[in-house]
Amino acid sequence: NQEGTPILERNLHQAICDEVISGKEAVCRLCGPNYEYYVTAWNRLYRKEIVKGILFPKGKIHEDEFTAHLFYGAAKKVACVKEAAYSYVVREDSIMTRKYGKRNLDYFEALENRIQYCIANEIDAVVLPFTNWMLKDLSLAYGKLDFSDVDCKKKYEDCVERYFRVFSNVKRKYPISMKNKVLSLVLRVSPAIANKLVKSV
Repeated sequence: NQEGTPILERNLHQAICDEVISGKEAVCRLCGPNYEYYVTAWNRLYRKEIVKGILFPKGKIHEDEFTAHLFYGAAKKVACVKEAAYSYVVREDSIMTRKYGKRNLDYFEALENRIQYCIANEIDAVVLPFTNWMLKDLSLAYGKLDFSDVDCKKKYEDCVERYFRVFSNVKRKYPISMKNKVLSLVLRVSPAIANKLVKSV
């Protein structure tokens, strides 16, 4: 923290082991229980030829969400290391600790990109989990936002449209559960009810 005291519970609970996996497997693990380990940009070293041409999007937060799958997709092998060899300061006024707002909705654009990437590259194992994740998180986001801000309301509506672009592509090829078909319909009609449904589960 800002006082210099280690926050040991942050990432040391993750079940990471020393191993070498394929780039495709690393993409799949972006949807797993140790998701934070695989998505963050600051805990990786990259070969120069892998990162060439892959740029962080300007003006966005969640820039690692936009790029993690692209880096892994360009890699033949990914070496995972369990040792916590990097520390950073968690500041109270940082992007990560700031109140949830419209800038956080960049995440849904990144998630749409990742799902479309997985469809295009036939990484079928995670297409449905990513789509379900997007639906759930979009429903939960509704309860965290200030809709008196017109721009925020518009951006959220744009994110809902992003989800339905994904949903349209996914349902052609993948077996979406009846539960998520119904929740998708509810999100379309009333995000407030979708928010309550997801929070009640």
